[in-house]
Amino acid sequence: MMQEIANRAQSVVETLVNKYVTRLAMAVPFVIALGFGTAAASVRLTEMYGSLSANTILAGAFAGFGLLATAAIAIRQAGAETTNPGAQPHEKEAASYAGPEAGNEALLPNPDVVLAAIGAIGPTALPMLIRLILRNLPLLVGVLVLGYLLFSDAAKSERMTPSVSEP
Repeated sequence: MMQEIANRAQSVVETLVNKYVTRLAMAVPFVIALGFGTAAASVRLTEMYGSLSANTILAGAFAGFGLLATAAIAIRQAGAETTNPGAQPHEKEAASYAGPEAGNEALLPNPDVVLAAIGAIGPTALPMLIRLILRNLPLLVGVLVLGYLLFSDAAKSERMTPSVSEP
């Protein structure tokens, strides 16, 4: 009986881990594309408005995106609370109570819950994570070697180039 429950819990955890690892793998190219898009926007805005104004515009854009994401999460959480009307009143209060320091700490997860989740998922996720790293090890090593070669040549050329002093 206990073994069946443990196997079922393990399969649920494996399913969740696989789902989130897959989502993470799908998100990586979009994050890289966002980085290149930001770099291109920065170059274009710098050409048009100057570096100070360009950086201010980009900072405002990212702040706006952050506010939109915060609003979307708040709306989603509010929708989740209304879909769970069967919860007891004291459970609703405990879930919505942010404490006296209701700043950014209210958005952070409870450390005990995080540690419990890591303890529960860790033994299952670690072998999958190791397999993922080992499967992509040649790509990872190639990227590291390429980065070393690119940046070591740039550092050497900067050191070897004589500096011209202004009269």
